[in-house]
Amino acid sequence: MTPNLHKETLSLAYVQTVCAVAGFVAGRPPGPDMDSVDLIIRSVGPNGADGVAQLEVQVKSSTQTRHSTDVIEYDLPIKNYDDLRPGHTLIPRALLVVLLAADGDDWLTVYEHDLMSQFGAVRYWCDLAKRPAVSNTKTTRVHIPRSQVFDAQAVSALLTTRGGNP
Repeated sequence: MTPNLHKETLSLAYVQTVCAVAGFVAGRPPGPDMDSVDLIIRSVGPNGADGVAQLEVQVKSSTQTRHSTDVIEYDLPIKNYDDLRPGHTLIPRALLVVLLAADGDDWLTVYEHDLMSQFGAVRYWCDLAKRPAVSNTKTTRVHIPRSQVFDAQAVSALLTTRGGNP
């Protein structure tokens, strides 16, 4: 497995884990990735049927990024930026950035006597729907407030405010 595929696989699994903890389901969309959607997060009704709330997300991972005490800076490919930016999609979209520890040995710790795992990662979310078009041709730097941590509470809030009423 290439290092980038390794990071991508771990990041997708991490997002799915956070969603499961919050009581939501995250799965791959059908067909090839043509519009920068890696996962669809959705609520599940009481009998297992799809609920009302859905959110499409692009998941990016990195072991290197610029950050300050207030923001994370991530260089997002223009194609992804433009795909996530329009506010006219039926299902809202968000960018998730998973920052992994530089050393792959720190990415996951499993404890033998506890039902607990610890990911060596921090993760953030960003709504690009109202961002302006840019003239860049390769990447654009996205500033994500460090307060926008992607955790179980954030998933619930995002699906309630952006994806419908779960």
